[in-house]
Amino acid sequence: MIYLYHHYRSSFARYTIGELDFETLLCINKFRKDFYSFLESQYCAENLLFWESAQKYKHISKSEKQISEAIRIYQTYILEGSPQQVNISDEVRSAIAGDPRRSFRSFVSRDLFRDAEREVFSNMILHSFP
Repeated sequence: MIYLYHHYRSSFARYTIGELDFETLLCINKFRKDFYSFLESQYCAENLLFWESAQKYKHISKSEKQISEAIRIYQTYILEGSPQQVNISDEVRSAIAGDPRRSFRSFVSRDLFRDAEREVFSNMILHSFP
């Protein structure tokens, strides 16, 4: 069994990882909150915020709500120079933005952020997991 000791503000939280994968750990509120605090201390909390937003976005069924949420996620995390821009490849960023001559609404789909979500998730595991 593997133990992860996460230090933040002089308190230790202990997580038994064992059979759990990283995505399952993120479903545990206590772990996710402590991991968010750690990411804040590393100046990259936007990664977890984007990942959570992308997870919720995939489950929106009403098209107007999906369009408005896609625009919010894009403007907050994907758009170059956005307030909480995540670190993703230019290729993925361009694929999400689409052809500038087309309306963003015309290509909103449930998997719009799939590739960005994968890159951010990989970044969290490889570069941010304490």
